[in-house]
Amino acid sequence: VVGFRGGVAGSPEILATIDEAQGELKVAELEAGVGNDADSLGTRRVYVYDSTDFPFHQAQLSDQFHDYGGHYKQQLLDSGRLREVDCPFGFISTLLSPGTIVVVSIVVIFCCWCCLSLRMSLRSNADIYSAPDSKPASEAKASSQQA
Repeated sequence: VVGFRGGVAGSPEILATIDEAQGELKVAELEAGVGNDADSLGTRRVYVYDSTDFPFHQAQLSDQFHDYGGHYKQQLLDSGRLREVDCPFGFISTLLSPGTIVVVSIVVIFCCWCCLSLRMSLRSNADIYSAPDSKPASEAKASSQQA
């Protein structure tokens, strides 16, 4: 998706530049976007929208803008073309990062292992301290109810 003032009709020089840059490969097929267009994933179709009718709305920088070097993003912020937006999702995206998920998973697995080990240890200790000729608690309760 790209957006220009006037869309396909209002930006012929930009569309000509895009076509020229593609050369003979013609990787993208530019088509006028009208809103609620079909998904173009897996096709060569690129929708060209009229930015007057469909203005740009910036989302969170972490969701919309990926700049792995960090320099380009900062230049756009400094020039005012991008801005920081208030959103609590920065914290949530940190929680959902792969590293955090791995650490939390390890802690949960460790806690479950500790609980199971403790439970098994308590059961085996209960068997050790019971008299050899005594019945398990469930059998003793059943025989007392029959009497």
